[in-house]
Amino acid sequence: MSYHFGKGEYNHLIGKNVGEFKIINIEYKPDNTYSITDGYAGKPHFLTLSNGETMMFRNFKEVVDKYGHLQISDIFVDVFNK
Repeated sequence: MSYHFGKGEYNHLIGKNVGEFKIINIEYKPDNTYSITDGYAGKPHFLTLSNGETMMFRNFKEVVDKYGHLQISDIFVDVFNK
């Protein structure tokens, strides 16, 4: 059994906005594919937004691609295109 990184990795983003929505929760909750492939495939993180939508993701860039920029205080930051 291997050790998977990522538990709590995105906790600092809870309460921030991504696009028009606030991040309510991000959990380390691997899907079946992630568990079966020992982390080589699948999505380990589960996101809940203020509009009620949920999303599984592997890398936070997937969330930004779907919902828009991450907002930190009053400044929008494009963390992936610098």
